[in-house]
Amino acid sequence: MKITIDTLLYIALFLVPGFTMNAAYSSLVPQRVLDQQVAILRYLCFSFLNYAIWFWFLYDLVEKKYWVEHPVIWILYLFFFLVVSPYILGFLAGIVTEKGWIRKLIQRIGLNPVHAVPTAWDYIMKDGSYVIVTLKDGAIIYGLYSSKSFASSLPEERDLYLEAIYDRDTETGQWIMKDRTKGIWIAKDEIQTIEFLGFEEGADYSESGETSNQ
Repeated sequence: MKITIDTLLYIALFLVPGFTMNAAYSSLVPQRVLDQQVAILRYLCFSFLNYAIWFWFLYDLVEKKYWVEHPVIWILYLFFFLVVSPYILGFLAGIVTEKGWIRKLIQRIGLNPVHAVPTAWDYIMKDGSYVIVTLKDGAIIYGLYSSKSFASSLPEERDLYLEAIYDRDTETGQWIMKDRTKGIWIAKDEIQTIEFLGFEEGADYSESGETSNQ
């Protein structure tokens, strides 16, 4: 297909805002991998939403042919409408979704909408906790999954990095952080199960050498 100036213009006007909004939204809420056609339709819907919000202002600028007398300011306006505005809208939508405000509101009227987070992995991995990871060879890893840890959101990966690991005293059950630990990386194919344990209230989990009773 021959790419013309008109084609680039249409892409910029109708796909870039939606792509930007989707990128901002996805930075807070994990998304399923979409087919190309579905993704383009999603971008178009987001773009139209962005334009619908600013239609009153855009219509006035176009009617006055604002770009003729104020070309520099017009370019700044375009940058705002194509990038800044959709990013802010996408980020705000991500916050609302991540907090579950709309979902809770819908549930109050007796409906149970599909959860926005696509998998249980994405849902549980957004919060920190102590974890007990059982590997397929039977080995058990006691670790801390917190702000410096990482869990892949890619469906084909699902590997896990824990920022600290512990030894467990078999007599007392106490967890003792290993000296000089910088965590451990666990490949997805090695993981059998993961058990999640809550934090103790008021505890600090950032210092090495700490102990935790579990």
